[in-house]
Amino acid sequence: MRETQRRKSGTLAYAEGEHRFLGDLNEALRKLEATNPLNATEEWPTLWVLGLPRSGTTLLTQLIAFCLDVGYVNSLMARFWLAPLSGARLSRLVVGDFKNVDYSSRYGKSGNVSIPHEFSYFWQHWLKMEHMPPYDPAAAIGEIDWSGLRQTLLGMAAIFGKPMVHKALYVGYHVARFDEVFQKSIFLYIERDPSDVAVSICKARMDYYSDLDEWWSLYPIDYEELVGRPYWEQIAGQISSLSSMFRNQLEVLPKANALWISYRELCDDPQGVLNRIVEFSRSLYATDLKQTEKAPQRFCYSKPTIEPNVLEKLSAGLESFGLVT
Repeated sequence: MRETQRRKSGTLAYAEGEHRFLGDLNEALRKLEATNPLNATEEWPTLWVLGLPRSGTTLLTQLIAFCLDVGYVNSLMARFWLAPLSGARLSRLVVGDFKNVDYSSRYGKSGNVSIPHEFSYFWQHWLKMEHMPPYDPAAAIGEIDWSGLRQTLLGMAAIFGKPMVHKALYVGYHVARFDEVFQKSIFLYIERDPSDVAVSICKARMDYYSDLDEWWSLYPIDYEELVGRPYWEQIAGQISSLSSMFRNQLEVLPKANALWISYRELCDDPQGVLNRIVEFSRSLYATDLKQTEKAPQRFCYSKPTIEPNVLEKLSAGLESFGLVT
């Protein structure tokens, strides 16, 4: 993948040999899985956690996965992006229902095998994103195997025997279509102060690539217009464009099945957020999401920091896109 070539420096560089091994393993299991399809029905709701990069999607997914009786893609399953049903079965055999409750992570990743994972390779494969950038959702929608994707995700839920929660940032490109394909969707959109998001994205660029000018995370539709600008305008434009794309889709869903959550609310009152989600599921689909673990009393809310000269440029970029709060 192109990402393995980009991430050869920084503190999160790829181990190329291990990545090649996993790629070969996935290709072999993919063929095996194709001979043993699992035809599943949509028995439970699916919870899609959406939001900007660095907005709190990982923490929200962890809270739901650890405290509610739901299935989720863990770090073990994520190694099987081309054979997810095999990964789910292996996880059930090896990990079972064990949850090593740990709310720490770095850019959504952890050495804890039972922690939720964003499953990015899976989403990139199914949503035809392997060759990003650029990415045109309108052009890709006709190339996506929606029936195959539906059966795969419902098959994962059937293996767990319960609702699934997905940290699914990539679903944000196709919210309306997912709402059509999956009849029991719950979209959970988390929002964070744009300044904090911008600083965190800036720091991620350095940690991943050791280069402030190297793009990190989701590509907006107008990526090609933004990529030639200074990094502070790229990041502000990324935040602005992605926010608009998400909102424009979520606000017009016919079933009004999107729930808006702020990062501040999540940190100050985790149990209150869980209560809202449980009640939302009950009101939409008459499905009770059972709470199995006590929520933390609160999470520490802290603003990310960066060098003053970088922060000044980011603030100017955010102001130019009308994002100053």
